[in-house]
Amino acid sequence: MGITGYEVRARAREGAWHMRRWSLNGPPKTESVMYSSTTLQTECLASDVNGQVRVLFEDGEWSDWSHPVAPDAPDADVAPDATPSSPVLSPAPAASACGRCRVLGLRRDEWQEYEPQANHILLICPGFNGDANRLRSLGYTVTELYMTEYDKYPPGWNDPQNPDYLNRARFDADGNALPPSGVQDLGTFADDVVLPVIRAAVAAGRGPAAVCTGSRGGQVTLPRLWQAWQGPSVVLNGGCQLAPERMPTNVFLGLVCGGRDFFRTNSPEFTQGAFARWPGPLIHYHHPQDDHGVQTYDHAIGPVLDMVLNSNLSAAAQLHGEAAAAAVWFKPEGTGSGFMQIRST
Repeated sequence: MGITGYEVRARAREGAWHMRRWSLNGPPKTESVMYSSTTLQTECLASDVNGQVRVLFEDGEWSDWSHPVAPDAPDADVAPDATPSSPVLSPAPAASACGRCRVLGLRRDEWQEYEPQANHILLICPGFNGDANRLRSLGYTVTELYMTEYDKYPPGWNDPQNPDYLNRARFDADGNALPPSGVQDLGTFADDVVLPVIRAAVAAGRGPAAVCTGSRGGQVTLPRLWQAWQGPSVVLNGGCQLAPERMPTNVFLGLVCGGRDFFRTNSPEFTQGAFARWPGPLIHYHHPQDDHGVQTYDHAIGPVLDMVLNSNLSAAAQLHGEAAAAAVWFKPEGTGSGFMQIRST
């Protein structure tokens, strides 16, 4: 069930506050509201007055993210000099299939949905600049995967017109899974190592609830894995950019980015433009001082995982310590839904 619109209490240019609604195309450009999208780029002057943020679903049902407001509530003004409170968002509505996990079997198109083992995180270690022990200290069970012989880029991996590693066949003409190709790189690492581990874990009743990686693991391994496994995913450095037609349809994605990274995701504008057509919901964490090493990882990873695994947007308020200066945006499910800032620096 997709989201078709939003409603917030927003400030007009003359300073009065009004209740406003708009479709996914965004609010009128004469307004400045708590909203950001790659097409509108509206400057956010302030939050809503009472934390009133709601989403409209395709079936016409409004869902409150905070205080309930009647759908036919009239516009309400407050004094122009009133001080708005910071938004306190309740957990977002569940996003259709995007919070679930599924894995592709040994036959073409044989996808299996599975109930994950709560708090089981699978780490694709090539490029992951975080600390697995930090995850364990937060109560997660962690499976770490790394093989030196696979830790190299495939030829032509960064050619957006011809990414050979994404085009490699998985099945023969009869729909049966092909044996390993014998090629060892970051792409086949997904096929030969990560996917068999996930299938075995699912068969044992302990399939992962999320996959985490970073840098080259996000650039190569995870996009290949998404062709055969889909579920909540967190990518440090945000390097998992794909052409829209290759984006997975059932992934709640978390991006952990830094303003001093050498990846182009050092710019929030670039990141949100690159992921504007992401089909599923997305959390975008950005710390202006983080470089490729993601210095605020220890403080950021817990709240980011809570948002991605549990759709708990209020976890953005839990960022503290070194992560206190981070900004966080949420993009609801839908290719044109835009980014809503839920935490400012």
